[in-house]
Amino acid sequence: PKPEKEFKIYENFDLEFKARDISYFDRIRNRWGPDETGALVSQVERGGWAAVDGLSEGDLIQEVDGRKVAGTRDLESGMKAIAEKKSRHIVLLVKRGIHNVFLELEPAWKEKP
Repeated sequence: PKPEKEFKIYENFDLEFKARDISYFDRIRNRWGPDETGALVSQVERGGWAAVDGLSEGDLIQEVDGRKVAGTRDLESGMKAIAEKKSRHIVLLVKRGIHNVFLELEPAWKEKP
C-alpha cells in the first residue's frame, strides 16, 4: 500500500486546514469499507476558522455544500467554487467516528492583492 506521506495534500489557507485522500491504513484503523469516500482532515490550525467552527483532525469530509467528495480533488474543486462566490456559509458533511455531522463554517475571506 502507498504510504500516507506520499498522498497529495489539499491545503485551504482561508479556513486553515489540510486534508488528504484515504489510505489503506486509514480504512483499517477506522474500519471503513471500500465504499467509504471523502477527504481525511490531516491538520487543523489551532484558533483557525475551521477549528473555531468545529472541524477536527481525523474528520472525513464527505460533502461540501451538498456535493459529494470522493477525495481531495473533489474537495479542492468544491472549495474553489465556494471561494469564487465568497459564500457566507459553507456546509460540510463530516464522518466523525461512528457519527455523521453537519458543520456550518463561516469564513472570513481574505482580500487578494
